[in-house]
Amino acid sequence: MVKFSNEVWGLGLNNQLNNRLILSHLAYLANRAYVFQDVMFGDTYRGNPWYPLNTFISGPTAGGPFPRGIMAPRAVSVESWEEKCPYYERTFLNVTAVNRELGIVNGVTNGVSILERWAGELLTISDSCVEITWDSKHMMITWYSPFGSPVESLSLWSILSTSPVVTAFQWSSMVLNAVEQNIPLITGQPLNYNMDNVLALHLRRGDFESHCTHMAKYTSGYNSWNLLPELPDKYIPPDPQLAKIEDSIETFMRHCWPSTNDVIRRINQVKNEHDAIGGLTLLDTIYILTNGDKPWITELKHSILNSSPVWKRVTSSHDLSIKDGPEKVAAQAIDMAIASETGSLIGNGFSTLTANVVMFRLLGGKNPQTCRMW
Repeated sequence: MVKFSNEVWGLGLNNQLNNRLILSHLAYLANRAYVFQDVMFGDTYRGNPWYPLNTFISGPTAGGPFPRGIMAPRAVSVESWEEKCPYYERTFLNVTAVNRELGIVNGVTNGVSILERWAGELLTISDSCVEITWDSKHMMITWYSPFGSPVESLSLWSILSTSPVVTAFQWSSMVLNAVEQNIPLITGQPLNYNMDNVLALHLRRGDFESHCTHMAKYTSGYNSWNLLPELPDKYIPPDPQLAKIEDSIETFMRHCWPSTNDVIRRINQVKNEHDAIGGLTLLDTIYILTNGDKPWITELKHSILNSSPVWKRVTSSHDLSIKDGPEKVAAQAIDMAIASETGSLIGNGFSTLTANVVMFRLLGGKNPQTCRMW
């Protein structure tokens, strides 16, 4: 078994999800059972901030079985770890010390090499219980890819996209049940109807405006899997030495914080391009993944419906029937599971949520041309 005490916590679901997928893949490479831990959010509005990982996901990372034919130890809960690996029987590895020993330089050594070196180190240890510790917020693999730099994300994609840890990933049964129950609301069709005619829009609001402005000043690029070369939309940050800050921010915000007019223009452009691709269902329905205020979303929905008769139905995260308690805590995962199955997506290229939806869409066999950005 291997427990990563340096796992990310206190951040958003997708930052934590990325970290856990990468580290559980490392455990798989090292032929060790990954120790999965609860998810903790930094915000206080959710009440109790600690939630079981199985609230959000299932599959190998959360203790589920590997695909048939894969001989690998199944992940175990932290409670099982505490029972089977008392403190005095653990072998401790410090991240900073091991990185130095392995010649790993964060931001320089690519993700594949980092995984391979750490897996090799773990394979040399015969002790059953290994715990990875840290003396600062410094990890063997960064939990997000540096904005605009494909060094880690693109190198990691080559192995993660074929890893049984990732290919056997599933949302929790609660999340999947919530998606199924809301399909009639989203599509206006029966439970067993698919969402191939639905265009999902990821419109991040709330505190993201200041985040977008901050990134614009530093001419940031797209995040992680949104940089994959097979995706149709690219964003090349302007040269900070040549571009005026005001012009740079204005251009950036159209991609990161689109206005209602930007949304209307883009959805009709994407629909036309999507419908021109052979073999795809025509788009006529929209689902909006958002944390935006209800009044703004209501106005946006009316604007979309009034913009063109091609749009028959528009719903959003606010319209879903979600129970209080665990389902509400997992609302973001429910949104992501929906967007992973729709006919097309327009996402925020600077968002980790969009990046993970792109990953799940591609792993699910979706055409890369259906993964678009603002």
